[in-house]
Amino acid sequence: MIKPSQTPKSRLSAEQLQRLQAELRSPYKPIRRFFYAGFALSGGVGAYIFAVKILAGDSSSKMLLNLLLQIGLVLSMGGLWWWERDDTPSG
Repeated sequence: MIKPSQTPKSRLSAEQLQRLQAELRSPYKPIRRFFYAGFALSGGVGAYIFAVKILAGDSSSKMLLNLLLQIGLVLSMGGLWWWERDDTPSG
């Protein structure tokens, strides 16, 4: 068994060490951001389609509710992206 005093010195650069520490603080952040962006894009496309349908004259209450749902999806994904922003200064 290796004791802490017997471990070799770290062969990681300072930048690599910072990346690993950032990953430990928030695991899977890039994957989550990918899904946030994908869902926001999907909501944006849906909102565009429902807005065009409403402007074309289909003024049923379902269309308006669906448009509001899509806008809410885009706003919530943007909020999650903002909430996960990196507060550490770069450099």
